[in-house]
Amino acid sequence: MVQGIAFYKDYLLMSQSWGPERSGKIYFFNLDKVDRYFSIKDAEFKVDTPPYIEQITVSDNQLFTLFEGAAFPYRRRNPVLVDHAIQLRMDDLLEKTDE
Repeated sequence: MVQGIAFYKDYLLMSQSWGPERSGKIYFFNLDKVDRYFSIKDAEFKVDTPPYIEQITVSDNQLFTLFEGAAFPYRRRNPVLVDHAIQLRMDDLLEKTDE
């Protein structure tokens, strides 16, 4: 259940959400290493997020993430309410590729 996609340098990012019981994920695919189809098993790495991650976008070196879990219909079901856009530095996230 992909919620959003974004591109940064040689990477395709996909956000995935499964509701309140499971954390969301952002998968990082190295475009130089993926042939034609994208499968979760082909991701170079992933980052866990709070539940209900939706749209993602990259501007300059910043990843911006939006969550719907704080929306009124979900507030009673969601243990983690994220009601702001979260900004992350792409360089910090891509350091995971060195691990």
